[in-house]
Amino acid sequence: MVNARGILFSSLLAATLAAGCVVPSGGGGPYRDDPYGGGYGYPNDDYDDRVIYQQEHRRVSCGEIEQRIRYDRDKISEIPPGRHQKARQWYVDDIQNAERDLSECRAERREEWRDRQHDRQYDRDLERQREREREAERQRAWQQSRAQCDKLHERIRFDRQKMDEIRPGEHNKARQWYIDDIHNAERDLQNSGCRR
Repeated sequence: MVNARGILFSSLLAATLAAGCVVPSGGGGPYRDDPYGGGYGYPNDDYDDRVIYQQEHRRVSCGEIEQRIRYDRDKISEIPPGRHQKARQWYVDDIQNAERDLSECRAERREEWRDRQHDRQYDRDLERQREREREAERQRAWQQSRAQCDKLHERIRFDRQKMDEIRPGEHNKARQWYIDDIHNAERDLQNSGCRR
């Protein structure tokens, strides 16, 4: 009796463990292993909703709507007079809907074109503003350089005037200082690109 219970318990345990290791076939679980469905692990519901959302929100070109109108008109012309009135009416209604969609599409494209033109104009205005700022900065730099050159020229003129005031044979150290300062100022003029 004990052996029968042990055998029964072992059989049930083995069956339970084996059932947990079985992989269901045929996509019976909530996840799919479809390489075209967005990858492993996406639930079917999410995948289907994603595809429907993409189809509903796909951007339709005005040319596609025009093609739809031509298609509907061709289909109407193929229907014999007096026959398939429901089908004819469906195409007529679809043409009206498509013409409304085409009008909205063209209005939207015009709005997009105006937006692009506005963006281009904004970019051009911004570039002109930046060029004006660059030009103003160049003018400030030129004026600063010109002021520095004027100061150096004034320094040389002042040193020469002072040298002229010194009588020959007197104040040799002062004379030499003015000579050295003139050389330094002339070197600074050359390094600064100033004209003499």
